Amino acid sequence: MAKYSADVRDIFWIGISGYCGVLLLFTLILAYILQRMLRSKGRIHKMEYFFLLILFVMSLYPVFQLGNLAADIVQGPIILENKIMEQWNPSRGGDKVRTWDGKQYEIVDSEIKLKAGSHYRLQVLEHSKLILDAAEL
Repeated sequence: MAKYSADVRDIFWIGISGYCGVLLLFTLILAYILQRMLRSKGRIHKMEYFFLLILFVMSLYPVFQLGNLAADIVQGPIILENKIMEQWNPSRGGDKVRTWDGKQYEIVDSEIKLKAGSHYRLQVLEHSKLILDAAEL
Protein backbone atom coordinates (compact mmCIF):
# COMPACT_ATOMS: atom_id res chain seq x y z
CA MET A 1 0.00 0.00 0.00
CA ALA A 2 2.97 2.33 0.48
CA LYS A 3 3.51 2.63 -3.28
CA TYR A 4 0.11 4.30 -3.82
CA SER A 5 -0.84 7.92 -3.29
CA ALA A 6 -2.99 8.96 -0.35
CA ASP A 7 -6.14 9.27 -2.47
CA VAL A 8 -5.80 5.74 -3.84
CA ARG A 9 -5.06 4.35 -0.37
CA ASP A 10 -8.21 6.05 0.91
CA ILE A 11 -10.26 4.36 -1.78
CA PHE A 12 -8.73 0.99 -0.92
CA TRP A 13 -9.30 1.42 2.84
CA ILE A 14 -12.88 2.62 2.38
CA GLY A 15 -13.62 -0.41 0.21
CA ILE A 16 -11.96 -2.88 2.57
CA SER A 17 -13.62 -1.49 5.69
CA GLY A 18 -17.05 -1.19 4.04
CA TYR A 19 -17.15 -4.72 2.67
CA CYS A 20 -15.70 -6.20 5.87
CA GLY A 21 -18.35 -4.30 7.86
CA VAL A 22 -21.10 -5.76 5.69
CA LEU A 23 -19.66 -9.27 6.16
CA LEU A 24 -19.53 -8.70 9.94
CA LEU A 25 -23.19 -7.66 9.92
CA PHE A 26 -24.13 -10.77 7.94
CA THR A 27 -22.18 -12.89 10.43
CA LEU A 28 -24.05 -11.39 13.37
CA ILE A 29 -27.40 -12.01 11.70
CA LEU A 30 -26.33 -15.58 10.91
CA ALA A 31 -25.33 -16.16 14.55
CA TYR A 32 -28.70 -14.83 15.72
CA ILE A 33 -30.66 -17.08 13.36
CA LEU A 34 -28.60 -20.15 14.31
CA GLN A 35 -29.01 -19.40 18.04
CA ARG A 36 -32.76 -19.07 17.56
CA MET A 37 -32.88 -22.35 15.66
CA LEU A 38 -30.97 -24.17 18.42
CA ARG A 39 -33.25 -22.79 21.15
CA SER A 40 -36.40 -23.90 19.35
CA LYS A 41 -35.70 -27.59 20.22
CA GLY A 42 -37.03 -29.33 17.15
CA ARG A 43 -39.54 -26.73 16.00
CA ILE A 44 -37.42 -25.32 13.20
CA HIS A 45 -39.47 -23.43 10.63
CA LYS A 46 -38.82 -23.62 6.93
CA MET A 47 -38.55 -19.83 6.83
CA GLU A 48 -35.45 -19.97 9.02
CA TYR A 49 -33.75 -22.20 6.45
CA PHE A 50 -34.91 -19.80 3.76
CA PHE A 51 -33.39 -16.83 5.66
CA LEU A 52 -30.10 -18.71 5.97
CA LEU A 53 -30.08 -19.38 2.23
CA ILE A 54 -30.86 -15.74 1.40
CA LEU A 55 -28.18 -14.55 3.81
CA PHE A 56 -25.62 -16.85 2.24
CA VAL A 57 -26.45 -15.63 -1.27
CA MET A 58 -26.32 -11.99 -0.14
CA SER A 59 -22.94 -12.51 1.53
CA LEU A 60 -21.40 -13.60 -1.78
CA TYR A 61 -21.52 -10.04 -3.20
CA PRO A 62 -19.18 -8.46 -0.59
CA VAL A 63 -16.85 -11.46 -0.84
CA PHE A 64 -16.57 -11.02 -4.62
CA GLN A 65 -16.09 -7.25 -4.23
CA LEU A 66 -13.30 -7.84 -1.70
CA GLY A 67 -11.70 -10.13 -4.28
CA ASN A 68 -11.93 -7.39 -6.92
CA LEU A 69 -10.44 -4.90 -4.48
CA ALA A 70 -7.58 -7.28 -3.63
CA ALA A 71 -6.89 -7.74 -7.36
CA ASP A 72 -6.78 -3.95 -7.78
CA ILE A 73 -4.37 -3.60 -4.85
CA VAL A 74 -2.04 -6.16 -6.41
CA GLN A 75 -2.32 -4.82 -9.98
CA GLY A 76 -2.56 -1.13 -9.18
CA PRO A 77 -4.15 1.59 -11.29
CA ILE A 78 -3.79 1.25 -15.06
CA ILE A 79 -3.78 3.93 -17.76
CA LEU A 80 -6.32 3.73 -20.60
CA GLU A 81 -7.00 6.02 -23.53
CA ASN A 82 -10.72 5.99 -24.20
CA LYS A 83 -13.58 7.99 -25.62
CA ILE A 84 -16.46 8.74 -23.28
CA MET A 85 -19.72 7.83 -24.99
CA GLU A 86 -22.22 8.54 -22.24
CA GLN A 87 -22.28 10.04 -18.75
CA TRP A 88 -25.09 9.89 -16.19
CA ASN A 89 -25.69 10.40 -12.50
CA PRO A 90 -27.65 7.58 -10.86
CA SER A 91 -29.66 8.37 -7.76
CA ARG A 92 -27.19 6.43 -5.59
CA GLY A 93 -23.42 6.70 -5.80
CA GLY A 94 -21.38 8.97 -8.01
CA ASP A 95 -21.33 9.81 -11.68
CA LYS A 96 -20.93 6.93 -14.09
CA VAL A 97 -19.59 6.86 -17.62
CA ARG A 98 -19.66 4.40 -20.50
CA THR A 99 -16.62 4.23 -22.78
CA TRP A 100 -16.53 3.41 -26.49
CA ASP A 101 -15.58 -0.21 -25.76
CA GLY A 102 -18.78 -0.68 -23.71
CA LYS A 103 -17.30 -0.71 -20.20
CA GLN A 104 -18.90 1.28 -17.39
CA TYR A 105 -16.83 3.13 -14.80
CA GLU A 106 -17.68 5.20 -11.75
CA ILE A 107 -15.97 8.55 -11.21
CA VAL A 108 -14.42 8.59 -7.74
CA ASP A 109 -13.67 12.31 -7.31
CA SER A 110 -16.19 15.08 -7.94
CA GLU A 111 -13.36 17.26 -9.31
CA ILE A 112 -13.00 15.00 -12.37
CA LYS A 113 -15.09 16.52 -15.14
CA LEU A 114 -15.71 14.41 -18.22
CA LYS A 115 -17.71 15.31 -21.32
CA ALA A 116 -19.46 12.80 -23.54
CA GLY A 117 -17.80 12.52 -26.95
CA SER A 118 -14.28 13.54 -25.80
CA HIS A 119 -11.10 11.44 -25.68
CA TYR A 120 -9.38 11.06 -22.30
CA ARG A 121 -6.38 9.39 -20.74
CA LEU A 122 -7.95 7.65 -17.75
CA GLN A 123 -6.31 6.23 -14.66
CA VAL A 124 -8.63 3.42 -13.55
CA LEU A 125 -8.88 0.54 -11.13
CA GLU A 126 -9.75 -2.16 -13.64
CA HIS A 127 -11.53 -4.70 -11.45
CA SER A 128 -13.46 -2.24 -9.27
CA LYS A 129 -14.38 -0.12 -12.32
CA LEU A 130 -13.35 3.21 -10.73
CA ILE A 131 -11.86 6.25 -12.49
CA LEU A 132 -9.17 7.86 -10.34
CA ASP A 133 -7.91 10.58 -12.69
CA ALA A 134 -8.59 11.85 -16.20
CA ALA A 135 -6.74 14.10 -18.65
CA GLU A 136 -8.25 15.20 -21.96
CA LEU A 137 -6.27 14.30 -25.09
